[in-house]
Amino acid sequence: MSYGVKLGAKHMKKITLPSIGRLRHFTNETLLDIFFYNSPAYCQTIVDKAAAEINRLYALFLSRNPNFKGGISLAGHSLGNKC
Repeated sequence: MSYGVKLGAKHMKKITLPSIGRLRHFTNETLLDIFFYNSPAYCQTIVDKAAAEINRLYALFLSRNPNFKGGISLAGHSLGNKC
């Protein structure tokens, strides 16, 4: 479950129609992340959490591959907002 959905799930559940559950779940999860990312109150938190998770996974990879001497590349897509 994404960060935005966790924050807004209580409110979204009140307006989610049960007849389109899967579509609504996808929409809620995808669109809420965009709204929260574009919000000054949550943008930096989302960026910090994403960076922490990338660093955690890289540290885990290094712990499992101690002889790794290569580099890493990270590609992403911006939502167009600067926190």
